[in-house]
Amino acid sequence: MFEDIDSGVMSRLRQFDSIIEYLADDSHSEDTKNSDFYRAQKGLLFVVIYAAVEYSITQSVTRTLEIVGQQRAPASRFKSSLLCSLFDSHFKAIRECGSAKEWENRHKLVLAVTGDNEVTNVDTSVFPSGGSMNISIKQLENVWMFFQLVGNPLPDGVQHFVLAEVKEHRNAIAHGRETAITIGRRYNVTQLREKAESIKLLCLHITSTFASYCDGQGYFMADTVA
Repeated sequence: MFEDIDSGVMSRLRQFDSIIEYLADDSHSEDTKNSDFYRAQKGLLFVVIYAAVEYSITQSVTRTLEIVGQQRAPASRFKSSLLCSLFDSHFKAIRECGSAKEWENRHKLVLAVTGDNEVTNVDTSVFPSGGSMNISIKQLENVWMFFQLVGNPLPDGVQHFVLAEVKEHRNAIAHGRETAITIGRRYNVTQLREKAESIKLLCLHITSTFASYCDGQGYFMADTVA
């Protein structure tokens, strides 16, 4: 179910290795290591690293919602927190309809949650991000909470400040606040390799957690698993 996502993650992780391999090449002269191009590659590594994290979590969420939407089960079978995502369209309808239809839409939501009709038309683009798609520990914690995933959002040995650092540097480069050269100047290859390895562990942790969740039908209430 997650093979194509795993393949996409591994492809992105190989980009880490390619950049690190170039940066760590002992044949580089001091002039090369002090050049703007070399420093820019160090800075741009943060963009590549962040992209792998975002791909891992967003694709895993989308695939899981696709799988859940295929279960053809009533709302009562699903874990309660997951309904926040499954009934996103109903929540939007209440928020956007205006006072004239507010109670009508409330009624539709209650019937959808308490009735016997199968949950269908799940919007797989929904992401429980808490208002931001900039992936940080808060977004991961939200995903773990709303899907009721087992374990912690971060694997052993990975600290939340590494993800925060990667996100901030990626944003600074992407939005033009700082150049890749400026950011790259601050780090040596050993430091960058350590950050890349931490993010690799995180990406693989995300996809494996969701794969296990779907394999074990973790989206169902414990007493309703088929």
